[in-house]
Amino acid sequence: MKRLLNLLRRPWLLSLLGLIALAVIVWFLGPLLSFAGWEPLVSATGRLVAIAVLAALWGLNRLRRAWQAKRTNQAILDGLTSGAAEAPAGPAPGEVESAEELATIRKRFEEALAVLKQSRLKHRFGRHYIYELPWYVIIGPPGSGKTTALLNSGLHFPLAERFGQDAIRGVGGTRNCDWWFTDEAVLLDTAGRYTTQDSFESVDRAAWMGFLKLLKRHRRRRPINGVLVAVSVADLLQQSEGERAAHARAIKQRIHELHQEFGIRFPIYFTFTKCDLVAGFMEFFADLGREERAQVWGMTFPAEETETEAGLVRHFGPEFDALLQRLNARLVERLQAERDPQRRNLIYTFPQQFGTLKTLLEPFLGEIFQPSRFETPPQLRGVYFTSGTQEGSPIDRVMGSVAASFRLDRQSLPAFVGHGQSYFITRLFRDLAFPEADLAGTNLRLERQRRWLERVVYAAAAGVTLLAAAAWTTSYTTNKAYVSEVDSQVQAIQAQIDAMDPDQRDLISVLPLMDALRNLPGGYAAKDEGVPLLMGLGLYQGDKLGTEAKSVYQRVLRRAFLPRVILRLEDQLRSGMGKPDYLYEALRVYLMLDDPDHFDAATVRTWMAFDWEQNLPRDVSKEQRQQLEAHLAAALEREAGTAPIPLDGELVSRAREVLLRVPLDQRIYARIRQEKIANEIPDFTISGAAGPDAPLVFVRKSGLPLNQGVPGLYTYDGYHQVFARQAPDLVRELASESWILGPQAPTADPAKLQELVASVRRLYLQDYIARWSDLLDDLDIAPFTSLRQGVEILRVLSGPDSPLKRLLVAVARETMLDRQTEAETGLVERATDRVSALRDRFGRLFSERAATAAAPDTPERQVSQRFEPLNRLVVAPEDGAPPIDGLIASLNELYLYVNAIASAADRGGAALEAARSQAGMGGDVVGKVRTEADRLPLPLQGWVKGVAADSAGMTIGGVSAHLNNVWTSTVLPFYRQAISGRYPLVRSSDREATLEDFGRFFGPGGLMDDFFKKYLESFVDTSGSQWSWRAAAGGSRLGISNAVLQQFQNAAAIRDAFFPAGGQTPAVSFTLVPQGLDAGVSRFLLDLEGQLADYRHGPTRQVRLTWPAANSTGQVRLVFEDTAGNRPGVTETGPWAWFRVLDKATVEPTAVRDRFKVTFSLGGHSASYELQASSVRNPFKLDALEAFRCPERL
Repeated sequence: MKRLLNLLRRPWLLSLLGLIALAVIVWFLGPLLSFAGWEPLVSATGRLVAIAVLAALWGLNRLRRAWQAKRTNQAILDGLTSGAAEAPAGPAPGEVESAEELATIRKRFEEALAVLKQSRLKHRFGRHYIYELPWYVIIGPPGSGKTTALLNSGLHFPLAERFGQDAIRGVGGTRNCDWWFTDEAVLLDTAGRYTTQDSFESVDRAAWMGFLKLLKRHRRRRPINGVLVAVSVADLLQQSEGERAAHARAIKQRIHELHQEFGIRFPIYFTFTKCDLVAGFMEFFADLGREERAQVWGMTFPAEETETEAGLVRHFGPEFDALLQRLNARLVERLQAERDPQRRNLIYTFPQQFGTLKTLLEPFLGEIFQPSRFETPPQLRGVYFTSGTQEGSPIDRVMGSVAASFRLDRQSLPAFVGHGQSYFITRLFRDLAFPEADLAGTNLRLERQRRWLERVVYAAAAGVTLLAAAAWTTSYTTNKAYVSEVDSQVQAIQAQIDAMDPDQRDLISVLPLMDALRNLPGGYAAKDEGVPLLMGLGLYQGDKLGTEAKSVYQRVLRRAFLPRVILRLEDQLRSGMGKPDYLYEALRVYLMLDDPDHFDAATVRTWMAFDWEQNLPRDVSKEQRQQLEAHLAAALEREAGTAPIPLDGELVSRAREVLLRVPLDQRIYARIRQEKIANEIPDFTISGAAGPDAPLVFVRKSGLPLNQGVPGLYTYDGYHQVFARQAPDLVRELASESWILGPQAPTADPAKLQELVASVRRLYLQDYIARWSDLLDDLDIAPFTSLRQGVEILRVLSGPDSPLKRLLVAVARETMLDRQTEAETGLVERATDRVSALRDRFGRLFSERAATAAAPDTPERQVSQRFEPLNRLVVAPEDGAPPIDGLIASLNELYLYVNAIASAADRGGAALEAARSQAGMGGDVVGKVRTEADRLPLPLQGWVKGVAADSAGMTIGGVSAHLNNVWTSTVLPFYRQAISGRYPLVRSSDREATLEDFGRFFGPGGLMDDFFKKYLESFVDTSGSQWSWRAAAGGSRLGISNAVLQQFQNAAAIRDAFFPAGGQTPAVSFTLVPQGLDAGVSRFLLDLEGQLADYRHGPTRQVRLTWPAANSTGQVRLVFEDTAGNRPGVTETGPWAWFRVLDKATVEPTAVRDRFKVTFSLGGHSASYELQASSVRNPFKLDALEAFRCPERL
């Protein structure tokens, strides 16, 4: 079966089947094709010609592919021949091959190629060219057993039939690579020096890259199908850690070069060879037969697993442990089968020997296959252990470790004697690597999908062929089945009609019956359909049966469906007694079902559709609701306005009674809102009024979109074109709908109608004001999320086509209802200019006050008055610009200010300079905008204040970011490197800051001092004992905490104490005045870096000292000389030796801030001095030094 499936997958057979399918389609379906009246395939001759053309094209394509395959094969062989011809005539330096050997190899290579050019290799069901076979590259260090593995692989090498058994050594005597040709694959055994490139690197690398380019040139789509990496276990056991790492890096680099050069992913089969040199290997596996030795021993990783950070190599550890468990599970069996004590010992220790390899192999593989984001992840297919032949002495790692631990002499194991056998090689090639040839450069999931798609296509082609062949025989049977189906459905439907309960109200219960009637073959659902293709060959019976099906459907609609609709409307009337608006419309629909004069099918359908959508149970699907709507539309097509059952007169009376209790003006206003014409006026939206830039600058507080605003009914056009014009007519029309409310409905008295219109108008204008107030209160300027975004918002707001101005103008147009109506709506500027002209003309005749008093108090006036403060901003006074232009100009100044900061090369520096210039000044540009905002009406006032606040926050935020960037790039790195964790900041540290580094950091002009003066001094008030921040631009703060400011004050105190003279190196002068000396001490000597203070009993003599000394010895020494002649002493060295001595002494402050009592104690002796500093700012007992902590961030 497998061989048959392989045969069916042959491309030529599949294409032949496709050709046959096309021929069948052309023969049977060709007559149906027509091109502008031309039917070329109607005749048998035309179809035969078309089929012949298809067959010819198929044959030419097969010839083309055969010629292309032969040409590609010839190109590869020519490349190999030229490679052999270009081999050097003489031996390279260090090589021992003679010129005669090279000539012989070259001759054999050319003879082999001559045979290959004349033949193709056998492979399954066909004969393949070399390039069609899968190609595998074998790489590995020299002596790793690559060639030995091939020799003992059990593969068939066809060249041996022509040149003898020696020919299986491969062809390609180029001293670079052996080409092994088998029936199943081409194996390229590369020289070991290609992998390591440790002899002649430039020569080896050039040869290696040339080899890769040769493969890529002749096999472009898939240069190789996989890589076998061979590494000798013996080499790994005998190499140092550095040598193993070097080998791993070399192999990793070669794999990377293969990926980079070929541009595809390929499986990598990693084989550890010469496993027979692991002690006990031969003894443990001695019982394996030939087939068992041919199996694969190792681990195969998932081929489709998604790569992770650890890569596929992470499976090695668990899989290795599983192999070890298998060995241990087999151990007892092997020990029982072996009688020789020495061999039993080797068998017993083999699992341990093998287990010790994990510590070498796991890091070795990890070094090679650890994924990198900068390289193609290697597709490690598996790790395998092999032995090609048995040579050399096994290595006993277990006993070697024991011998090393007890310092015993190692005992070498005897070398293998006998005929060598291969272990675990044969099936590695045949059953694992070769069948997976398609893994390279492909995605298994996509390949699987492609195969399934091919199967589907082939199945579809076969189905189409069969369908075309059967089309001419199905018409009779189909029509016969159609008649039978109609008969059976009619019988089933009749049974449902007989079982139907006439008093049932549920529409869903009759839906299956109605659907069945509607969908009868040829019935109502198919009234617009044509004749089916397979039934229209003169035998179609649908026309005869369909007419009767439609008639039955219409009768059942009136008998079963419409009565249930009427009953449902009655339920709506009963449940809607507390909702007058709903009750009015439900009563209207209910009455028109039995009133031909007022019947409107669209009204009934729309009302019932809303009812079914809102009120049917949730388990009723959308499809079922659509079916109900379709049945209702069909039911209303005939006998419209005639109810199939009598209406409930008592229910109608109760509904009318409820409706007559509702004020008429409210009912009329509700009806006006529901009128279609009220929804035809476009809504007012922020995005439409403010222009295309509106989304850049405006947001809704409620989160609603900008394209959702005020309904069109509540706009200027909605009022003047809809409400003002239609309201009187609608009032008269609705007031005269006596057919709904009955004889007790109010009469259409003209006087009462005018009062009714005024009352409805009052309700409308109240809603008008509320709608616009809610919209404006919900609107705001978009907050600044970044400086660049803030600049963009300010640019748009202050531009010539400002969305803010456009919005205010648009709002004024919509809320100045008392202005004269324009013939052309939407011309906002002309409307506002006309209002201004009227004011100017009237103002010259009357005073402003008189004009206002004389203004007629129209209903529209209340809307204009409500929004007058806001609308006044867009009205231009005589010979002047509207106030909104002044606001736009101020926003433009703010834009220029913020943009200058954002556009600067050093944005943070520019922001800092701007903030420094405004520090303590109250904030000029930003303050100006804030001041102007205070005079604006709401909600515009809040919008502008928010813009000012965001602008100030962004600029000051830029200052803070800039300061932190400078701090972390200049001050902080030096502190961490030279000062942090060192003495004198950390008293317990044995590491000391050098005086130069201490001066560079704390000294005058040092890092701390320079940073403060350059960036912060203008923002800080240093006049008090505790420094504090001044106000920065716009009244904001820099965002730097007081704790950070305290550290700068501490640094200043350290500077003043250690650098009184202003130099870059600490310099402290002080005087020591002797105070007391133990009676048991005859002399106390203090040597401060070569400056001596000698203290004896008797007259005291003060000493002036300087730290550090001019010719400093870097050493401070204390010596006590007692009366017995003993001289105990202590010595400190280093630049901070004097302060370390003071740390060990007792230093007590006195009442005078620049004087301290210092007591030196040693071995029960003590000497006291008064230390007189040169200034109250001195480093002795300096709290700022103890408290200083360099901030990580400002």
